[in-house]
Amino acid sequence: MIDSVTEVVSALQELEQDNEEQSERINNLFETGLNLDKRVVNNAGITDHHALIPTNLVKNVNLINALTDDEKKIFNLIVNRLLCALDQPEDSSFTVENATVKDCEKKPPRRYNDSTLLSVMENIDNLIDDKVLKTNIKGKGIGTPATRAAIISDRKPMEIKHKSKYDGEPIADCPRCKKKNIDRKVYETKDNFTCEGGKSCGFTIWKKDKFNYYFNTITKKKAIDLIAGKQVMMKRKNKEGKEYEALHFLSDDGVYINFKLVLKEKSEPLGLCPRCKEQGAEKQILEGKMNFYCESGKDGCGWTIWKKNNKPEVTVTAKHIKELLTQGYTNFSIKIHENSPVTKKYCIVNNGKYVNFREYNG
Repeated sequence: MIDSVTEVVSALQELEQDNEEQSERINNLFETGLNLDKRVVNNAGITDHHALIPTNLVKNVNLINALTDDEKKIFNLIVNRLLCALDQPEDSSFTVENATVKDCEKKPPRRYNDSTLLSVMENIDNLIDDKVLKTNIKGKGIGTPATRAAIISDRKPMEIKHKSKYDGEPIADCPRCKKKNIDRKVYETKDNFTCEGGKSCGFTIWKKDKFNYYFNTITKKKAIDLIAGKQVMMKRKNKEGKEYEALHFLSDDGVYINFKLVLKEKSEPLGLCPRCKEQGAEKQILEGKMNFYCESGKDGCGWTIWKKNNKPEVTVTAKHIKELLTQGYTNFSIKIHENSPVTKKYCIVNNGKYVNFREYNG
């Protein structure tokens, strides 16, 4: 089902390529990673059929154009619902006006007396949360009607020692409880790293965590770093199925724990992309780690110049790119055999697929 959903979104990307707003929305989904956890895609939860989603036929523009106005409204509703479900959860805030805070004092439970204690002993299962244990205890109680009064009168103070299910030392303070000024610790278990508060807190990092089509093993060190707010390297797969590593950070919305991709900040624009400009679009040329590229990306016009260039054998800098985009040429220092370097003017040759250099003749 995961592969089917990914194929559908890719098909929608082709369909909506002329719709700048929708196209940017889908591109951002792929950039941040589709949200494909069990809350969204879960084959085990399917009974009769899965939710309504588009199919690969959305690539057929003629079929879409043939829809009536009402049919297009329903189609767009289904598409938007799918894209919303696949978007990564984000934190949000809102402003409350005219709110009042009532000062209340919570009263502790009333103390048992002989009458209420006898009732509790008879129906002890009412105080048990565990369903299995509750079923086994139901109807049995503590003592019998003839012995309960004697048990109460003979009772002696006793010290109850609770055995913790967590072994070893805690790895960190629970960040979720810390926000509520509650002092609880995170412990390592067989399958996860979890808050000692259990379900009342719910903070859990699973050691085997699947996202973006890849299982990551969260080690103790990674868990400590993530809880401390640090960024850690994790493996991912892009929409073509190619594996790569990227920095992630822990995101906690109070209910679910997610690992979010650290997005790269865009560099300062160096000028307009000449290839996109010919098509009537205004896209900027940006500097990457190893190249200079059009912000439309590899799925866009594909304009790219590598910093280490072979023909001519030079190192291309941002200054060179700015000059090429503004004045049409730039100066390269070319070393010919053993002779001293020679300065020559070069311009860009754009054949529609590759970007190359040739000597500039003025």
